[in-house]
Amino acid sequence: MKQVRAGKLSIPAARAALSSSSVDFETPELFSDTLPLQVFQSFQTGAIFVGSGAVIDAASFEVTGATGENVLGFNGRFGENADGSIPQLPELIAFVAPKRTVSVDVGSKHDEGRSVVLIALNLFLSVVDSDSVQITPQMQTLTVSSTTPEILIVGIFGEAELKILAVDNLTYN
Repeated sequence: MKQVRAGKLSIPAARAALSSSSVDFETPELFSDTLPLQVFQSFQTGAIFVGSGAVIDAASFEVTGATGENVLGFNGRFGENADGSIPQLPELIAFVAPKRTVSVDVGSKHDEGRSVVLIALNLFLSVVDSDSVQITPQMQTLTVSSTTPEILIVGIFGEAELKILAVDNLTYN
């Protein structure tokens, strides 16, 4: 199973990665210092991110269980990205090749008890599978799967009151 951290590259780092194989950058602590992954294709993963979530320092979310220094973050209550967009759900992730299983870890100290759902769609935009959890400060895994490789898009959605969320560890096979 290939594992990819959702917060692996920011937009400026992704541009630099096109011309350099080793990129060092500091992950911003504030949304105002970063740009959203509005439509961003990771060349490392082949995943295409569509939404207003931004790569941000994991410490900003006060969650436990994040595996790296950065996460794909959402803060529709207090955050504003450098371009003025609001980092809020939903976030869609499309794949260039169909997958059987897709997982992400989610957590939030600030919106504990709210619901978040991961929905898998196939080529015909039919729901293949879904998984949901009640948010806690401890990162929890959402997993969707199919018996055949048909998952092309996954969506991360939250109830209307869910404004602050950290997403980490996008994994798939």
